[in-house]
Amino acid sequence: MVMLKVYADDKPHDPNSHTQPRTEIRIKGLDYSSGVWQFEGYGFVPNGTSGAIISQIHGAASGATTLILRIYDGNMRYYRGDLVDTGLYDKWFRLNVIHDVDGGKVTVYIDGVRKYST
Repeated sequence: MVMLKVYADDKPHDPNSHTQPRTEIRIKGLDYSSGVWQFEGYGFVPNGTSGAIISQIHGAASGATTLILRIYDGNMRYYRGDLVDTGLYDKWFRLNVIHDVDGGKVTVYIDGVRKYST
Protein backbone atom coordinates (compact mmCIF):
# COMPACT_ATOMS: atom_id res chain seq x y z
CA MET A 1 0.00 0.00 0.00
CA VAL A 2 1.29 3.44 -0.91
CA MET A 3 0.37 6.44 1.25
CA LEU A 4 0.33 9.79 -0.53
CA LYS A 5 -0.08 13.00 1.45
CA VAL A 6 -0.45 16.56 0.27
CA TYR A 7 -0.29 19.57 2.58
CA ALA A 8 -1.42 23.12 1.88
CA ASP A 9 2.13 24.44 2.28
CA ASP A 10 3.76 21.84 -0.02
CA LYS A 11 5.56 23.12 -3.09
CA PRO A 12 4.30 22.40 -6.63
CA HIS A 13 5.60 19.24 -8.30
CA ASP A 14 7.85 21.35 -10.55
CA PRO A 15 9.59 24.65 -9.67
CA ASN A 16 8.20 26.23 -12.86
CA SER A 17 4.64 25.01 -12.28
CA HIS A 18 1.78 27.32 -11.40
CA THR A 19 -0.35 24.48 -9.99
CA GLN A 20 -1.25 23.95 -6.36
CA PRO A 21 0.60 21.28 -4.35
CA ARG A 22 -0.21 17.75 -5.46
CA THR A 23 0.80 14.13 -5.42
CA GLU A 24 0.33 11.91 -8.44
CA ILE A 25 0.60 8.34 -9.51
CA ARG A 26 0.97 7.97 -13.25
CA ILE A 27 0.78 4.67 -15.08
CA LYS A 28 2.87 4.70 -18.23
CA GLY A 29 3.62 2.07 -20.82
CA LEU A 30 0.17 0.47 -20.73
CA ASP A 31 -2.34 0.58 -23.55
CA TYR A 32 -5.19 2.46 -21.89
CA SER A 33 -7.02 2.96 -25.19
CA SER A 34 -9.38 0.01 -24.72
CA GLY A 35 -10.70 -2.41 -22.11
CA VAL A 36 -11.99 -1.97 -18.58
CA TRP A 37 -9.77 -0.36 -15.94
CA GLN A 38 -10.19 0.06 -12.20
CA PHE A 39 -8.64 2.43 -9.68
CA GLU A 40 -8.99 1.86 -5.95
CA GLY A 41 -7.66 4.09 -3.24
CA TYR A 42 -8.47 5.60 0.12
CA GLY A 43 -8.94 9.30 0.70
CA PHE A 44 -9.08 11.65 3.66
CA VAL A 45 -9.90 15.32 3.16
CA PRO A 46 -9.58 17.65 6.16
CA ASN A 47 -12.36 20.11 6.93
CA GLY A 48 -11.78 23.42 5.18
CA THR A 49 -10.13 21.93 2.11
CA SER A 50 -11.96 22.99 -1.03
CA GLY A 51 -11.33 22.28 -4.71
CA ALA A 52 -9.01 19.32 -4.09
CA ILE A 53 -8.90 16.85 -6.98
CA ILE A 54 -9.23 13.30 -5.68
CA SER A 55 -9.10 11.38 -8.95
CA GLN A 56 -8.51 12.29 -12.57
CA ILE A 57 -8.45 10.32 -15.82
CA HIS A 58 -6.57 12.10 -18.62
CA GLY A 59 -7.57 11.72 -22.24
CA ALA A 60 -11.07 11.90 -23.67
CA ALA A 61 -12.88 11.79 -26.99
CA SER A 62 -13.35 15.54 -26.56
CA GLY A 63 -11.42 17.57 -24.01
CA ALA A 64 -8.36 16.85 -21.93
CA THR A 65 -9.93 14.62 -19.26
CA THR A 66 -12.51 11.88 -18.99
CA LEU A 67 -13.00 12.33 -15.24
CA ILE A 68 -12.20 14.75 -12.46
CA LEU A 69 -13.57 14.16 -8.95
CA ARG A 70 -13.22 17.20 -6.67
CA ILE A 71 -14.10 18.00 -3.08
CA TYR A 72 -15.98 21.24 -2.41
CA ASP A 73 -17.27 21.93 1.11
CA GLY A 74 -16.95 18.25 2.03
CA ASN A 75 -18.89 17.06 -1.02
CA MET A 76 -17.48 15.18 -4.00
CA ARG A 77 -18.46 16.49 -7.42
CA TYR A 78 -17.91 15.39 -11.00
CA TYR A 79 -15.83 18.33 -12.23
CA ARG A 80 -17.67 21.30 -10.61
CA GLY A 81 -21.15 20.02 -11.37
CA ASP A 82 -22.91 16.76 -10.58
CA LEU A 83 -22.94 15.71 -6.94
CA VAL A 84 -21.26 12.32 -6.39
CA ASP A 85 -21.30 12.04 -2.58
CA THR A 86 -21.65 14.21 0.52
CA GLY A 87 -20.13 14.52 3.98
CA LEU A 88 -16.59 13.43 3.16
CA TYR A 89 -14.66 15.83 5.41
CA ASP A 90 -12.55 14.36 8.23
CA LYS A 91 -13.15 10.69 7.51
CA TRP A 92 -11.48 7.95 5.49
CA PHE A 93 -13.36 6.78 2.42
CA ARG A 94 -12.62 4.11 -0.18
CA LEU A 95 -12.85 5.24 -3.80
CA ASN A 96 -13.28 2.85 -6.72
CA VAL A 97 -13.45 4.14 -10.29
CA ILE A 98 -14.33 1.68 -13.05
CA HIS A 99 -13.58 2.97 -16.56
CA ASP A 100 -15.03 1.00 -19.45
CA VAL A 101 -13.07 2.64 -22.26
CA ASP A 102 -14.80 0.75 -25.09
CA GLY A 103 -18.26 1.39 -23.62
CA GLY A 104 -17.48 5.04 -22.86
CA LYS A 105 -18.63 4.70 -19.25
CA VAL A 106 -17.15 5.66 -15.88
CA THR A 107 -18.69 4.43 -12.63
CA VAL A 108 -17.72 5.76 -9.19
CA TYR A 109 -18.11 3.83 -5.93
CA ILE A 110 -17.58 5.27 -2.44
CA ASP A 111 -17.16 2.70 0.34
CA GLY A 112 -18.48 -0.01 -1.97
CA VAL A 113 -21.69 1.86 -2.88
CA ARG A 114 -22.31 2.97 -6.46
CA LYS A 115 -22.61 6.75 -6.33
CA TYR A 116 -22.25 8.01 -9.88
CA SER A 117 -22.04 6.89 -13.49
CA THR A 118 -21.47 8.87 -16.66
